[in-house]
Amino acid sequence: MSTFNIDNVNGSGNVFGDHNTVVNGRVQLATLEQQVRAYYRRLHDPRAAAAAVEALKSELALARPRRERILESLSVITASAAGISAVLEAVEGVRAALF
Repeated sequence: MSTFNIDNVNGSGNVFGDHNTVVNGRVQLATLEQQVRAYYRRLHDPRAAAAAVEALKSELALARPRRERILESLSVITASAAGISAVLEAVEGVRAALF
């Protein structure tokens, strides 16, 4: 357990603690999943993108998620979403939260 001295924190969605990376990653993943659903018919390979989202959910449920599997799934979604900025921004949100 870590000790945090926090003063004057402004904003929303602030996450603190030892497990904040995975928790914040899951929040970002929920956004990504919503975007993949919203743009499903416009994706180049919607089935692969949906499968990659499921793989990310499974990986983040592990006690020790594997970086290479997360990056592989994000790459699949990125390739499928070429030109769809909402999905690409959600991918970057997951990446920023986890790495």
